[in-house]
Amino acid sequence: MKRILLIGLLISIQSHILAQHAYQNSGNRLTDIKVVLDNLEKKFKINFSYPDDLILGKKVYAPDYKKNLDDILFDLQIQTGIDFNKIDRKFIYLSPTRANQLTQIVVKGYLTRGIYKNSDGSFGFMPKKFGLLPGLSNHDVLAAILFLPGVSSTDGSIGNFTVHGGNIDENGILWDGIKIYHQGHLFGMISPFNPYVVEQVNFLYKGTDVEFQDFSSGIVNIQTQKKITNRLKLQSGFDGLSGDFILEIPVIKNKLSLQTSFRRSYEDVLETGTFVKYEAQAFQNSKINDKKFYFKDYNFKLNFYPNKKNYFGISSLHIDNDLENDLLDTEHNNYHEILDMENDGFSLEWNYKPDKNRRWKNNFTYSSYYFTNSYKTRSVYQAETNFSKENFINNGNIKSVFYKTKKQYLWKIGWESDYKHILYSFQEKNGLTLMLDRNNSKLLTHSFFGMFQWHKKRYWDISIGLRSNYYVGFKKLVAEPRLRINRFFGDNFQLQWTADYKHQPVVQIRQTVLSDLDRQQKIWRLVDLKRYPMLKSYQYSAGILYKKRNFNIDLDFYYKHTRGITSYSLGFLNPDDPQLHQGQQKAYGIDFFGKRKWKNFSLQMSYSYLIAQRQFDGINHGKWFVSDNEIKHSFSLIANYRYKHWGISSGWKIRSGLPYTELELTEDNDGDMNEGFYEFDGINSERLPVYYRFDFSAGYHFMLSKKNNIRAKAGISLKNFTDNQVQTGMYYTGNNSLNDRIRVIKSYSVGIIPNFSFRIKF
Repeated sequence: MKRILLIGLLISIQSHILAQHAYQNSGNRLTDIKVVLDNLEKKFKINFSYPDDLILGKKVYAPDYKKNLDDILFDLQIQTGIDFNKIDRKFIYLSPTRANQLTQIVVKGYLTRGIYKNSDGSFGFMPKKFGLLPGLSNHDVLAAILFLPGVSSTDGSIGNFTVHGGNIDENGILWDGIKIYHQGHLFGMISPFNPYVVEQVNFLYKGTDVEFQDFSSGIVNIQTQKKITNRLKLQSGFDGLSGDFILEIPVIKNKLSLQTSFRRSYEDVLETGTFVKYEAQAFQNSKINDKKFYFKDYNFKLNFYPNKKNYFGISSLHIDNDLENDLLDTEHNNYHEILDMENDGFSLEWNYKPDKNRRWKNNFTYSSYYFTNSYKTRSVYQAETNFSKENFINNGNIKSVFYKTKKQYLWKIGWESDYKHILYSFQEKNGLTLMLDRNNSKLLTHSFFGMFQWHKKRYWDISIGLRSNYYVGFKKLVAEPRLRINRFFGDNFQLQWTADYKHQPVVQIRQTVLSDLDRQQKIWRLVDLKRYPMLKSYQYSAGILYKKRNFNIDLDFYYKHTRGITSYSLGFLNPDDPQLHQGQQKAYGIDFFGKRKWKNFSLQMSYSYLIAQRQFDGINHGKWFVSDNEIKHSFSLIANYRYKHWGISSGWKIRSGLPYTELELTEDNDGDMNEGFYEFDGINSERLPVYYRFDFSAGYHFMLSKKNNIRAKAGISLKNFTDNQVQTGMYYTGNNSLNDRIRVIKSYSVGIIPNFSFRIKF
């Protein structure tokens, strides 16, 4: 109680101090953009180049000339749709928006600087322009997505997020088109890629573009830099978990440049309090003790513009986790575990733009996922038992899309071929080798898609699309219609309706026969349309958006129905009924977001309400029951303050506890309690305690050398500043045979997690 009162006092003091600096910037008026550009040239001693008709008649809100140039240009880009292309430090070329997009930004600074909402309902992220978010000391996009209404993490990790009650495996992550199957470092606790390499991200979760397939819920589309670097650039940094560097090398002026990065944890050299906390979260409920764990990732990007009409890009990515652990318990049982989890990827992109109204984009991508986990036990009383689990994925993809715009119209047509080879196996060796489970599947998919978009400024924005997928191995053709309708009422108010129909041929299933690592029990597999059906998802939404210059309200209603889920995704089966069951899930709810902004201070609130239910044939008499990932109520309040080179962010988050199933021991024939055999007392009829936490972040930007343009940034963050340790999850495992005891697995928040960061740019 004292901690809660202390937090309330801190918020009150902070709000009082910040309010003294905040005022409503109502004095700004629309100004001709030519006047603004002239003022910027004088202020920053730069030169703009542009065709006169590009800025003719355009008006913008006059910027705060005390801001840095990048922030001002980003604001102007959002207001006008004009791209500001930096050729060098002094010369900037203005160009119209890309030919393949009529989507406009409707809300900028949605959560903080660098995050915006588009007219199609998707969210855009520009990490290099990020402001602060509570509890974060870096620019991690996946962590930022968790602040959006309707998105949540049931276990506190950023890799295991859910959208509108969907399962974790229904979300997809793309890196320059490369599919990422790796859940993240430390089993999803840390982002699997360097956030400082990311240039732009689109998060789509409704009204999904016809270009995307395979994932029935949210899609995180990550793009790295495509601009040419004409001078050598280096940046390096570290935090409480890892260190990294990024190098940009010019090769041919205005035509060819290279970017490369490398990041690695340093826990094997120096163990910080931050890493200890993350490990405690990742390895709780396991025997992991004498561990040798590290993670690393690196990427390579080559950009080439042979002329104004062509672009070639080559991108590669490597993600790697390794763990080795030995443990001798009090009963002289020896445990030895080795884990290796890697994701490699390669992409080749060619864009051809003959004129401003046409564009042809071609991509080839390859992704390889590799997971092995061996688990040995040795006892003085028994022979050595050796378990092993493997999961391999090879995924190749070719896509070609043609875009054409004409005034307020956009046509898009394309085709895609996708090949997947997925293998998993579970083995036990105790004298003889026993194959517990194995599957080796391949799937080739051919797709054709098209979309028509009509945009009438200030009135309508309508997009109608259709995607057809032919699954060769199944001899099955499916059609996926996509619809989005926006109705604008002036510049301040809009309504939106969306409808999606999507299929997913790759799913995760939980296997509990092996490792002691509770967080890595799920493996990827292809559906077979028999025991494992294709996931089919219908989603409908209706939204209202009201905005003014410093005030936003965003309200969404949605309904989502998914068919084809299996009981293996629950993580627990009744030992008396070990069969696989097929079922469905329906979810509906409300997402609300409100923000009030002054000059340097902003206050934002979000609330989500969710009802999610599942139904399986042969379970609970075929009746619907509450989904185990249903977070019925979720509320957050965030305050951000920025003054000159300082930034402060604090936030309070509170949500409902997760549902769980209460089990009771059964009696044997003599009336004694039969340990290991249980009865259900209503599936997911109980709930864990309410979860809450307070987070805080602070950052400072400064110049080390103006002459050499050396900049630096330092930051600190405190996650769960209230240090509360609340139960966040519970499930059961160990029911692989009728004589196998069931274990109750409980997880808790680990208390306060401090972190720090320092970064320098040359």
